[in-house]
Amino acid sequence: IDMNINLKDPYKKMKRFLKEKTNTKTEFDLRYKDALTVDYSKLSYDMVFTSPPYYNIEKYGDQSEILDKYDTKDYWNNHFYNPLITKTFKYLKIGGYYCLNIPVEIYENVCIQILGKADILIPLKIKNRNINEYKEYIYVWKKSNKIEL
Repeated sequence: IDMNINLKDPYKKMKRFLKEKTNTKTEFDLRYKDALTVDYSKLSYDMVFTSPPYYNIEKYGDQSEILDKYDTKDYWNNHFYNPLITKTFKYLKIGGYYCLNIPVEIYENVCIQILGKADILIPLKIKNRNINEYKEYIYVWKKSNKIEL
């Protein structure tokens, strides 16, 4: 699910690559819409892997007007990240994995309050950033019966 329609061709290439190289039987369902408008209760999934927008740093082409209302970090946290994480995690199958590529700031200000501390932190090597102390991770939670939203 991605509201950036400019990514249709790269996603088609990625889908074709995965099918050819991995011989997977996994079905791919690509939807180009606002992730907050999806009814996740109607989907069946055992993994979420996403890299949501980092506050107002990223622009999403033709769909950027949807995100223009997110003018403060508090608004982002309360009206985008919190509902997105809650909705997508709620319907993830038990035993499934929830993976977020987000900055430490969003993890600390939003994710820990909703999901608790991540089970796994995968550090990313960040190139071409002038900030030496900047760190970014893929945070991974394994859904168990203990976590309910």
